[in-house]
This record gives sequence, C-alpha cells and structure tokens, in this order.
Amino acid sequence: AAQADSVCLAMQIPPLLAPPPDGFQGAVFAGAAKANLKPSKLLVSGIMAGAFIGYGAYLACTVGGNCPQLGQSNPGLQKLVFGAFGLPFGLFMTVLSGTELFTGNAAMVSMATLEEKAQPVQLLKSLCLSWLGNFIGAVGLAK
Repeated sequence: AAQADSVCLAMQIPPLLAPPPDGFQGAVFAGAAKANLKPSKLLVSGIMAGAFIGYGAYLACTVGGNCPQLGQSNPGLQKLVFGAFGLPFGLFMTVLSGTELFTGNAAMVSMATLEEKAQPVQLLKSLCLSWLGNFIGAVGLAK
C-alpha cells in the first residue's frame, strides 16, 4: 500500500476540480485552440454537434412527450422523463465526440479574445461557423 501511495504522489495526479483562476485559464487555453481551428473542421464539427443536439430533442419528444397516461396521472414525472432524455443525451454525445457547439465557442473563444490569446476576426469566424454548422445539423436532422 505504501508503494502505491508513493507512485500516486510521484505521478502528480491533477485535482478533479481546479480553483477558479486555473479553470478560467484552462477555458482561455481551450478557446485559443478553438479559435485556431480550420474553417472546414469548425463547420463540419458544428454540423455534427447540431445533429447531436437535434437527436437529443427528438429523443425527448418521442420518449418523454409520448407518455400521455403518465402525463395525466403524474405530470411532474412526465416532465422529468422528458427532460432526462433530451438535452443530457445530446450534450453527452457532443462532449464525447469533441464537436463544436455555438454556446461553448461563444464562451471560450470570447474569453481567449478578451485575454488577447485570439484575434477578434477568429472570434467572428468561430461564432459564425459554429452557429451555421449547428443550424445545418439540427435542420438537416429534422428533414
């Protein structure tokens, strides 16, 4: 057991939660990386993220919205089921695949721009292409 403890200490395992200044710097670093993505990668990644969120919404409507007996007997539980299947599933797929949602780009690339780690033109590119990609992905899935 003592040997395992010394191995863990030697590896310097990072904490699971960073203090706010470190978390902010991590977001700035991630925003700078997002700002440097090629336009084609950003657009394709945005399309995938839009489709994932759209699929989550579809799942919420088909599972949670298709429970009329539950809605009549326990409307709160029906709303819980509706919410538990939609956004969490779409976000889970988006995060695991590393695709680009407009909201993440709006937050992180803006931080990088304010900290002068990205240029305003990169922020504009990131916002426009991620929004357009999310829109194409969501509408494309709806068709």
